[in-house]
Amino acid sequence: MDEGWHVAGMILTVQVAEKRKLAAHTTAQPPASRTAVLYSRATQAPMAIAIPSGRVRFATFEVDLRSGELHKQGIKIKLHDQPFQVLTMLLEHPGELVTREQLHQKLWPSDTFVDFDVGLNSAIKRLRDALGDSAEEPRYIETLPRRGYRFVAPVATHPQGIPQTQVPAEPATEVRVAPEAIATSGSNVSPVPHRVRGARLAWLLPGLGVLVLVVVVTIMRFGNPAVGPATGSGVDAAPPSKAQPAMGRAFLIKHPSVNPEANELLQRAMVLIRFQFEPLRARSMLERALQLDPNFTEARTYYAVTYIIAVEGGKSNEPADILRAEEELRRALKEDPQMALGHAMLGAVYLFHGQIDLVGEESLKAVRLAPGDLGGEMWLLIQERFFGAEETMRAARRFVETEPLFWPARYLLGELLREQGKTDEAMRAFEAVLELDPQNSTVLRCLAGAYLDAGDLPKARETLERLRPQDALNFRVRMAKAQLYALEGKRALALKEMDEEVLKYADLQPFAALDAAEVYAVLGETDRAVEWLDRTMRKGDGRVDWLRIDPLLANVRQQPRFEQILNSMEFRRQRRRLESKRRP
Repeated sequence: MDEGWHVAGMILTVQVAEKRKLAAHTTAQPPASRTAVLYSRATQAPMAIAIPSGRVRFATFEVDLRSGELHKQGIKIKLHDQPFQVLTMLLEHPGELVTREQLHQKLWPSDTFVDFDVGLNSAIKRLRDALGDSAEEPRYIETLPRRGYRFVAPVATHPQGIPQTQVPAEPATEVRVAPEAIATSGSNVSPVPHRVRGARLAWLLPGLGVLVLVVVVTIMRFGNPAVGPATGSGVDAAPPSKAQPAMGRAFLIKHPSVNPEANELLQRAMVLIRFQFEPLRARSMLERALQLDPNFTEARTYYAVTYIIAVEGGKSNEPADILRAEEELRRALKEDPQMALGHAMLGAVYLFHGQIDLVGEESLKAVRLAPGDLGGEMWLLIQERFFGAEETMRAARRFVETEPLFWPARYLLGELLREQGKTDEAMRAFEAVLELDPQNSTVLRCLAGAYLDAGDLPKARETLERLRPQDALNFRVRMAKAQLYALEGKRALALKEMDEEVLKYADLQPFAALDAAEVYAVLGETDRAVEWLDRTMRKGDGRVDWLRIDPLLANVRQQPRFEQILNSMEFRRQRRRLESKRRP
C-alpha cells in the first residue's frame, strides 16, 4: 500500500499560517508520517518541520535513501550507485559546498587507485542527466569551479540520520487535506472538509522560488464520484477497498475491476496520461489491464483516451487512431451509458471528424452526468477555444484557480492569452508548467510559439532546443520548427519539415491546419496559406479574433479570400452562440 500512497500522496497534515499564504512540501509516506514542510511565498523560509520519514523530496523528485531509489512523479529513475552516492551527500548538505575531496573519500576508499577527476565528472554528468539538469543553468546541482558542488534546490529533508534545522513555525492553523474516499485496505477516512477545496497550496510562479508539487487532491474531480461496486457479477464481485490499491480520490475508480492488478494498472496509466503526457506508455498498461479483465469499462475508456491525446499532442497522424478511439468509446458507453468521461471523449472524436453539432451534444451529456468532471470540463474548454467562444478565458482562469496542479488547464490558459495578444502573460503561464515539468513537449512548443509571436527568434530556437531528442519526431513540434525556419528565412529547411507526413497530421488535427497556414503565409506562399485557412474554417475553427491579429498571417491579410473566410467563421460562431442559448 506504500506505493499507492507514493503515487497519490493524498493525506497530509498542513500547517497554514494565519496571515500568510504558504506552499507545502508533502511527504511521500503512508499516513503514519504525514506532516508537511511549509515555505513562505514571500521569503521561501521554512515555517514548520516534517516528521522524519526516511525520504527526501525536491521539486518533482523523491529519494529513498534506505532503498537507494530515485523517483520522479512516481516513476522510478535509473541511477547507478556512484551518482546516487553523490546525490545522497549533496542532499545531506543542502545549500552547502561539498568539496571534491569529500566526494573522493565518499566514493573511493584510500587504497583505491582510480582516475578520480574522470570518475567524479562522469558520476556528476550521469546524475545531472537523470535529473534533467545542466551545468550551464543548474536547477539542482551547482558547480563551484575547482572546489566542488552545491545542491541549490529547496529540499524537504525527512530521512533518519540527516540533521534538520529547527525553525520556529509562525502561528498556524491546522488544516486536514484528505480526499473523500482515500483509505488503506480495511481503514476508513473522513471526507474532505469543505473549506479545504479552495486552498492554494501547490503552485508558486517562477520568480517566487520553488515550485512545489503538493498532492493531487482535487485533480480528478471529473469522473471520480464515490467508489461504486466492482465490475463482475454475483458473490465473486470484490469490494472496492479490496480490489484497488490505496489511492487518493484523484485516482479512484468508480467501478473497479475484480482484478486488483488491473486496477493498479489503470491507476498508473492515469498518472502517465494526466501528469506526464505519456499516452503510449499508458496504452500498454491499459492493454494489460484489459487482458486481465476484458469487461473493465473504465480501463477501456482511458484506453480510447490514449489514442485521442496521442493525435491531439502530435505523437500520431493516423486517422485510424481516431476511429479506434471511437470504437472503444462506443463499446464502453454501451456497457455504462452514464460514464461522463466517455461522452466527453466521444465529443472530442466528433471534433476530429468535423461533426460540430454532435460535439456540443456529447459535451453537454458529460457535464450533466458529472458536473465538475475534470476530463469533460477540459475537453469542453478545448472545444470552446476552437469555436472562439468569448467566455472561454474566464472559465479557463477559474479552472486554473481550482485545479492549480493540472497542467493542461494552465497550458490552455496560456494559449488563450496568446490568442488575445497577451504574449507576456502567456509566457508566464507556460513557464509555470515547465517549472514543474521542464521537458513537457506540448508546453515547450507553445512557449516557442509565443516567442515567435513576439519576434524573439533566438528565444524560440532556444526553447525548441530544450525538447528531448525523441520529441523531434512530434508532428506539432516539426510544424513549430517549420515556422521558426520560415521566419529565419531558411525556406528549404521549413519546407523539409512540412513533408507529407506532417501535412497528413495537419489535415487530421483540427488546430494544426492553422499551423500549416502560418508556415505558408510566412514563406509568402499565399495561395497555399489561404487553402489551409479554408480547411481551418471548414473544420469548424471559429478563432476569428486571433486570425485578425496573428503575426504569422500578416502576408495574407490583404487577400480577398482571407476576409471571406473570416466572415464565414464569424457567421458560424454567431449561429453556434444562438443555438447554445436555446438549449435548456
